[in-house]
Amino acid sequence: MTLPPGARLTAAGETVVVAGSTVALARRAAAFLDDRIATAVTRDGQAVLALSGGITPEMTYRCLAGYRPDAASLALLQVDERLVAAGDPRSNGAMIRRAWGGRPPLLPMIPDVRGDAHTSSENPLPPAGRLAAAYAHTLDRVAPARSLGVPVVHLCILGLGMDGHTASLFPGSPALAERCRWVVPVDGPTTPAGGSPEVARLTLTLPVLDAARCLVFLVQGEAKAGVVRQVLQGNGCRLPVARLARRTRRAVWFLDTAAAAGLSL
Repeated sequence: MTLPPGARLTAAGETVVVAGSTVALARRAAAFLDDRIATAVTRDGQAVLALSGGITPEMTYRCLAGYRPDAASLALLQVDERLVAAGDPRSNGAMIRRAWGGRPPLLPMIPDVRGDAHTSSENPLPPAGRLAAAYAHTLDRVAPARSLGVPVVHLCILGLGMDGHTASLFPGSPALAERCRWVVPVDGPTTPAGGSPEVARLTLTLPVLDAARCLVFLVQGEAKAGVVRQVLQGNGCRLPVARLARRTRRAVWFLDTAAAAGLSL
């Protein structure tokens, strides 16, 4: 894998890029993603991206959308989603659509039912298990390449919670042990560090994240410095993010200086 400019390796072999601000982080991550997308399009005819929610990813997607006028060569999937209506302010899908301006269209985890009626107690979302199974079919169709039978996404953009979660794989969740299903429903986090504790979710599982050709982590803020150090110093960390197989030269961490404060680089 061609590393981004200014990348450094931790003692454990993790690739880290440190930016001076959140804006610089987003721009540097977008430039790296643009290069990787171009490589995937040249090789495979398209690039399949799995996208997370969050403020830093939104800034990155806005930058990337400006780089990528040839939107037909991209397929946008979701890493995870809250079980809320497609237009709900808490929806990751709504943020992704906004950031990309609708080009290319997102393949959402939650169907947009606004054409019929707004989701309400009289018109609830489909059962979570049905939504998860439907999205697994979408993944199967859009990402035809396989690694040990699992669909391969070219680029998976992830965050890191203060409780060590990534995607919607939270500490203690049964989803961390899932090896057969590609998409599962999960309960919301039980601690404030996980965010939105009352909202159940859908998430890609560890086999799908492990099969991705490149994982890109976007992390900012001094509140994350402790967990970043714990994950990247390579000393047997047991947090959910550490359940991903070691991805030497296949994962890149984009950090701002505050999030990287605990690292020795």
